[in-house]
Amino acid sequence: MFPNYSFSKANIHAGIAVGLVNVPLSIAIAVASGATPEVGIITSFWAGLLFTIFGSCPANVVGTAAAISGVLGVVVAKLGPECLPTITLTSSALIAIFYFIGIHRYCRMVSYEIILGVTIGIAGLIALGQSCYIFGFTSIPEMKNAPLTNFYSQSALINIFIFVIALTLLFILKLKTKFPGAILIFALGVVLGYFQFFPDKLYTLKDSFGTLTFKLFILPKPTMLTFEIIEVSMVIAFICIIDTVLSAKLVEQQCAIGFDDKKELKGLTVANIFCALTGGIPATASFSRSSFMGQSGATDKSAGILNVGTMVIISAVFFYLFSYVPMVIIAAILFYIALTLIDYSALIKLFKTKNHYFWILISLGVITYLANPLVAIIIGVSYGWLKNKFVGS
Repeated sequence: MFPNYSFSKANIHAGIAVGLVNVPLSIAIAVASGATPEVGIITSFWAGLLFTIFGSCPANVVGTAAAISGVLGVVVAKLGPECLPTITLTSSALIAIFYFIGIHRYCRMVSYEIILGVTIGIAGLIALGQSCYIFGFTSIPEMKNAPLTNFYSQSALINIFIFVIALTLLFILKLKTKFPGAILIFALGVVLGYFQFFPDKLYTLKDSFGTLTFKLFILPKPTMLTFEIIEVSMVIAFICIIDTVLSAKLVEQQCAIGFDDKKELKGLTVANIFCALTGGIPATASFSRSSFMGQSGATDKSAGILNVGTMVIISAVFFYLFSYVPMVIIAAILFYIALTLIDYSALIKLFKTKNHYFWILISLGVITYLANPLVAIIIGVSYGWLKNKFVGS
């Protein structure tokens, strides 16, 4: 449980680098989930700390994740943000139950293609949820009720311009450098929101959530448990478990860092229980941050400790300034996350080989986006199990 923490140069570099990236991403993903920016920091801190202690893979980064933000965002838009504590408590309880019944033994049966299909639908939900901020609106309902002329007004054109520039910079920085673009874009957002250079005021985090204050605990106030909340919590629990194992597998393949399925789920269980008790939202592993952690040189758990430590220091010092980040900058970061969630090389490969998996994953993506992620997950998992049992044997 308590391995050696070397705090070697490579682990220091990896932990600090991921901690810096974690701050803007945790805030942006919390907003996409229908929560406040403070909740994003609370979730990534406690989940990251507890998973580091109880998990097995030193490079697997657990916290707020885009994979579940799309699902949460849709539910919160329907039921309101007050449903989040109940969803977090319920999903953490389900993860604990799944851990004790040994569901990790079946996680490897779920093919990557099935997860990719569900991810396509979730990416669509994330992107759609940010569309209002791209045009300068404050919410989806306001955008739906706005006259057509508002979509090419001066305010809309300014926001579209900022969105395109921010999104372009994120991709350029990803392709040309190793510098995490979210850090630069967030800093740029603070400057734009604070000084308000444009004739029309940019809608900021402060306008939406008030002045941000750094905190690591919010007293959760659960609402009544309903069938709809149980259904959503089941989806969240499945995604959290599968993503955490797949993320560890990804790091293992990329960086030759081993892991133990059971310990990964133990860490995930403890992490989500603490998130539920401290006012956070459900947490799972992030493919991009885990890959970044592994490729940055993480070899033991000291990198994870430095990740959450860096997050706390940066947030404690600069959280007030983050209030000025325009929502269109948050939209650009989330749109970028949605686009990079999808493994395009795998899609192209499947399409070229006319593999039936291509049409299965597209169908799962459509079901996730238009109907119900739980239905898509059940279909995908059932297909993977049957294929393993009958075709594999």
